[in-house]
Amino acid sequence: MELKEKLKQARSERKISQQALADAIFVSRSAVAKWESGLGVPCNESMEALEKYFGVENGYFMTDKPDEVIVKKNIRMRKTAIIFSAVAGVFLFALLTVGIIHNRNNDYGPTLDVAKGTKIYVYTTELNTDYGSLQCHYQLYLFNNGSFMYIPGLHSSYIYDGEWKMDGDEIILTNFDEKKYTLKISKNNTLVFDASRSDGKFNVSDGAVFVKKAF
Repeated sequence: MELKEKLKQARSERKISQQALADAIFVSRSAVAKWESGLGVPCNESMEALEKYFGVENGYFMTDKPDEVIVKKNIRMRKTAIIFSAVAGVFLFALLTVGIIHNRNNDYGPTLDVAKGTKIYVYTTELNTDYGSLQCHYQLYLFNNGSFMYIPGLHSSYIYDGEWKMDGDEIILTNFDEKKYTLKISKNNTLVFDASRSDGKFNVSDGAVFVKKAF
């Protein structure tokens, strides 16, 4: 039985969530999720914490030799990188194609309607690079089931996700690292980022305006 299966079984027997386990051994929930999906292995400190938490013998979760684990991890990482690059390439090509055809004169650039009923907001700015001016699109997707996805720019490899809720005239986003970001609902279907009520800058400056995408 591999680490991911043993960890799932141990957590199931304890009847605890990924978040509860993460809090107990002082790691992020996403780290536990990666271990259980076979996309990574705990570092030595985290492995010791897991063994101590579940009360198992030393090396219980590590069924492979260290060198074998590293090789397998590297193979998985390469496969993941190849798949991500392919998906990102298709995604970027689709966005650029839509932008060229439908948004040549649109200040807010292309977005992608990923699900029926999804509320899509876009913030656009220009960045000056060594290769000239680059238009960057920040896309926020609010799903009807209470989850959200935020892509900070077409060329970013990092994606925020988590839950969102209404709080008066504000929308509160909480990602899976428990960081909160506040967007104030303004007129004309716009959201204004409030850095003073947020954990971090959310990759945009204070007062950035997100405009709703009509579809």
